[in-house]
Amino acid sequence: MIRGIEDTSAYVQLAPGLNLFGMPVNVPTTPAPYNASALLSNVLIPGETGQVDRYTGTVFGGWPDDGDNFDLSDGEGYLLYLENGKTVRFRGVKDCPTVLDLAAGLNVVTIPCTSDALNAYSLLSQLGPGVIFSIVRFNSASGMFETAAFNGGDIVGTNFSIVRGEAYLVNMNASVPSFSPAQ
Repeated sequence: MIRGIEDTSAYVQLAPGLNLFGMPVNVPTTPAPYNASALLSNVLIPGETGQVDRYTGTVFGGWPDDGDNFDLSDGEGYLLYLENGKTVRFRGVKDCPTVLDLAAGLNVVTIPCTSDALNAYSLLSQLGPGVIFSIVRFNSASGMFETAAFNGGDIVGTNFSIVRGEAYLVNMNASVPSFSPAQ
């Protein structure tokens, strides 16, 4: 590893149906920007269908249903719908630490540079009760959403691990530009 940049491969387990997904490595930019169509080409086999949506600040929309073949971005999370579950290998680099620009309201984020110590409670504690309201993950095994949140200054809910390849719904009370989660 040189200056926080590490060549890496990451395997992501994707379930049939809904996945809250985030690139586990930096989004490739060459030979062309990595977009929604390229992501689906990487995870689908011929004959399978899928959909990838992103949150634009007001609504979810994406590829191919809405015709928006958007470029993927580092730190951005996506809703990925698949016919069949599979394990997918992503090759690239991890440029650590992860830096997120969190806006007030809903954010869909991923944290590719994470450690075993990073979990929902530690992330909530780093941001504080006046800044963040909740962190939500989709548990594809149970088909249920899990939430950790502040309630009157106390952290309540499920203390799930923050994992490479997963995305999280982060509900912010205030904007925090250039936030880098402590490992």
